[in-house]
Amino acid sequence: MNWLIPANGEMYDHASSFAHYGAIDWRQGKSKYSVGDIVYIYCTTPIQRVRYKCKVMELDKNSSQTRDDKEYWLNREEYEKSLDGKFFKLQLIEEVDSEKLSYQLLLKYGLNGAIQGPIKLSEILENYISSVFSKANDEFFPEVLDSSVEIFEGLKKQISVNKYE
Repeated sequence: MNWLIPANGEMYDHASSFAHYGAIDWRQGKSKYSVGDIVYIYCTTPIQRVRYKCKVMELDKNSSQTRDDKEYWLNREEYEKSLDGKFFKLQLIEEVDSEKLSYQLLLKYGLNGAIQGPIKLSEILENYISSVFSKANDEFFPEVLDSSVEIFEGLKKQISVNKYE
């Protein structure tokens, strides 16, 4: 099963948590996740796009079985509320920053309104999101060089990479 869940960056620093640990213990709620499910994370205002592709690694954890992530909570009251209930572990697979994953484009591919909680993805929407993740990586790391482009030895080329600390 493939899911889309919202993430409020004004309450929790998801980017730093993923960068430091590669995984987040997420509130499970009432949704019926399974180990191995793919979960795409939609970042709410101001980003308003899907940024993360994750895999469910563990289910039904209580707060004593989770990593203490107090440092990533921007709202102390929300942190305290977050300690109740069950959690599941989301392992980061990929991160993409593309306008093609914006809320407006997701609506065109089958999203039925605001993302206020976990949503099971339709086949059309899942295929679209998955294709954007695939193409984003192909743009940065092409497997095959375009044979119509002439390459000259010694030609200066600028290459940019992301470095996480």
